[in-house]
Amino acid sequence: MLHFVLGLFLVVAVLVPFANMVNSKPPDFDSIEFKADDFQLSQQADNLTIAVGKSTIEKLVAGSLNENEIPYKKIEVSMDSSNGNSIDIIVVDIYIESKYKDKLLNIKNIVKEKTGITPNVYVG
Repeated sequence: MLHFVLGLFLVVAVLVPFANMVNSKPPDFDSIEFKADDFQLSQQADNLTIAVGKSTIEKLVAGSLNENEIPYKKIEVSMDSSNGNSIDIIVVDIYIESKYKDKLLNIKNIVKEKTGITPNVYVG
């Protein structure tokens, strides 16, 4: 008798949740309103991608200049995602001291060869 009662209890315990799911009303997703302000994830992802991209390009350019023992003051990378489809590298600016202005063409060639980007090199 005890086995019968426990077996019946287990069968009911397993079947009741399934019966409740079948008989329940499905949620009404059409009544849920989504605001554009609630979805900033895409913009945050773009911002993060741009930050990582800038850092990566700056390190790549710096590494190629360091390999060739060319000192620089600063490297700036400008990127944009305003077209919504991709993130574009707008420009790479390299600032060097005036005493290294004879290496200007060499710097452009090294960076172009290593990255495929023709940089702007500023002296001063």
